[in-house]
Amino acid sequence: MAEPVFAAPPLLNEELARERIDAILTYWHYATRLETEGSQPFLTVADMIRYLDIDGDVPVLGYAFRDEWARQKEAALPSFVAASRETKMLLSGSEKAWARLTPQPGTDDPAVLASLRRSFRAGILEH
Repeated sequence: MAEPVFAAPPLLNEELARERIDAILTYWHYATRLETEGSQPFLTVADMIRYLDIDGDVPVLGYAFRDEWARQKEAALPSFVAASRETKMLLSGSEKAWARLTPQPGTDDPAVLASLRRSFRAGILEH
């Protein structure tokens, strides 16, 4: 019987790399790094959506706000959504925009950076 292990994603990645655990459920950007290093995905969110016979794009990231804050800032919420969308559109087609972010992922490995860009872009929904 499998024994569940709970830890922060970087620790789980390390445990998987050292073969101390057999599989992990993790966030896309940690999974992307693992794939770049040779790990194989067992089941992706896209696989789950397909197996569940769900049609269309399904968002896997949402934004949550406290009710009180949202009521106080109601006028700002459309701008927040627009800024998020604008950023996604910029990152979907601009290598220059990604170059500015290069220090953020904590790696300068070109293969990992390229994989992160591909995975991020694959997750952008049209709306």
